[in-house]
Amino acid sequence: MNEAPIIHIVPVVCWDGNCAELLQQEAVRVLEEGRVLLFPDLSFEIRPPEKLFLNPAIVSGAKNVVFNAATGKLGGCQCVGAEAEQLATMLKRFAESAEARIETLISYAATAKDCMDITQPGSAGGPQAGGWETCRQSPVQPDPSLVGSVNSQNSSESRI
Repeated sequence: MNEAPIIHIVPVVCWDGNCAELLQQEAVRVLEEGRVLLFPDLSFEIRPPEKLFLNPAIVSGAKNVVFNAATGKLGGCQCVGAEAEQLATMLKRFAESAEARIETLISYAATAKDCMDITQPGSAGGPQAGGWETCRQSPVQPDPSLVGSVNSQNSSESRI
């Protein structure tokens, strides 16, 4: 049996702009299969004053610097004051760029399945109650039962 590789390469080279519908459909299918999207040709600009953050010496007591995009809070780093603000600004820029790219890439899913009603008895309580009641308002809506299950207890943390 020939299984698809877990990593799927996406040939995107810029952070903004529309994607072909075929590429969007493929990305959604790959994600629904539980596979990982890899963007090897998509680079993120590190501005000259930000290059100092590429030094592992800024990490404090952890393997990674952690950034909570919802609160702007940094963790796992030794930066304070203006340096911490500059690092948070860079990480926020990355998080916003990544979110916009993913929304553009999989936006067709929201329009193709707009307001699909899969209401079942007891659905308001989630899967434990017997189902889900959904009307997609956003192209990206995480499964509430999975929030916090990947590398973190806070799903809004972004790691570079």
